[in-house]
Amino acid sequence: MKKLMSSLLITTVISSMVVGPSYAAGAKGFTPPGLEKKGFTPPGLEKKGFTPPGLEKKGGLPPGILKKFLDLQDVEWAWEAIEKMAEKGILKGIGEGQFAPRLAVTKIEALAIVIRAMDWEEEVEDVHRKIKENNEKHRVTDTIQDWAIGYANIAVDKGLMDEKDLTKDYLLSPATRQEVAKYIVCALGKGSDAENSMNKNLSFQDAKDIKEDFIGYVYMAYQLGIMTGNDKNQFLPNQSVTRAQMAVMASKLDRVDAEPGKEAEIEIFKGKITDIGRGTITVKHDNRERWFSIHSSTEIIINDKTKALSDLKPGMEVALEIEDGEVIKITTSTKMETIAGILMGINRTTKEITVRVGSVDRDIPLDGIATITLDGKNARISDLYPYMSVEVTLAYDKATYVKAASVEEELTGMLVEKVIGPTNRLTLKVSKENKILSIAKDAKILDQAGNAIDFEELKLGAEIKVYLVNQIVEKIRVVE
Repeated sequence: MKKLMSSLLITTVISSMVVGPSYAAGAKGFTPPGLEKKGFTPPGLEKKGFTPPGLEKKGGLPPGILKKFLDLQDVEWAWEAIEKMAEKGILKGIGEGQFAPRLAVTKIEALAIVIRAMDWEEEVEDVHRKIKENNEKHRVTDTIQDWAIGYANIAVDKGLMDEKDLTKDYLLSPATRQEVAKYIVCALGKGSDAENSMNKNLSFQDAKDIKEDFIGYVYMAYQLGIMTGNDKNQFLPNQSVTRAQMAVMASKLDRVDAEPGKEAEIEIFKGKITDIGRGTITVKHDNRERWFSIHSSTEIIINDKTKALSDLKPGMEVALEIEDGEVIKITTSTKMETIAGILMGINRTTKEITVRVGSVDRDIPLDGIATITLDGKNARISDLYPYMSVEVTLAYDKATYVKAASVEEELTGMLVEKVIGPTNRLTLKVSKENKILSIAKDAKILDQAGNAIDFEELKLGAEIKVYLVNQIVEKIRVVE
């Protein structure tokens, strides 16, 4: 097994938490279930043994095959890997334009992909042949698919699993994160280290959910930088892995060069982040702008600390390490801060805002590519109003991201004046203070009985209740 394969397996298999194929290699003469009556002969059957559909590392499908899958809307982060693997014939759909990206893979599928990655296929084929010839014992206690029996035996021989677990129910149940951690750590020859680490304290919020027999394996995976928690510091040990994650894993494995020890070339692209989407990032250098997919295995380093994609903000200067078209690492060392406060002023000409943080007002210029959102939707500076609650991300003292929330308020007082014009206004006496308020063009105005009336019908001296959103009256109701 090549050193490069082992290294790549460490950095991708567990961090991506992707596992094996829906079919794994079997032996000569095998036809997958359901295909015997259709005259199907598996590719390569006549040569070195059968490689099941979806696992061939040669050949490929026409570019654009991704368009044939209609169920990938919520796995944008895996699109590139799914398309690449589909083009190469490494992964295939399940039929009728479906890929089933969220479908959990089984333990035997996970074991199969780990074994293939470790280049133990010839041993699998040899064991399969001996079992068929009755020269070796079939260790699985139940009847399972023919292709799986060789993988099951090799998994035990290599120490990836215990022989007592060689049952149909176990092998065909979904593979979890902690189980795959064990498969990979053992495959890399770190099983004894894991066994000696069973008493280690894990810092994950859900560490109590990790089974005692897996603590050492999770610990080793974490110490090696193979596995980390999510943004809530949860390991999710019992979460099953999916076909979409498998696609990312397969894509990483497929990058291995056939020449032992030869490393793939890494491209460095530096620039400023202009946009961040769901699993995507856009970076601009000079006048050149490039869009990239970010996978769950992409390493993100901010000021020498491992962070999540959500920690990246527009305006950050970043360096992307790109290998075979995939971003493997994003690094930035930037003066960033995030403040929260009340918006006290907006200068739409100079594009500056004033934010009160505690008792201090800060004048903040907007970066030329600043992103503004209001109540979760994209907005412009013209949509901002004083007294909004804001969260501002700054890079080098310029606002690169402004997250604003509308301020709603109710006031009850006496109507002392009204002005009819392009923008209707009223003066409301609240306690001893007069407030001049603008009326929204589509404001709803109701009398005491709840009937709609016109602004002109409001009577001076009436007690009214006004409902404001961002200091604009959206609704008026006559109280008395």
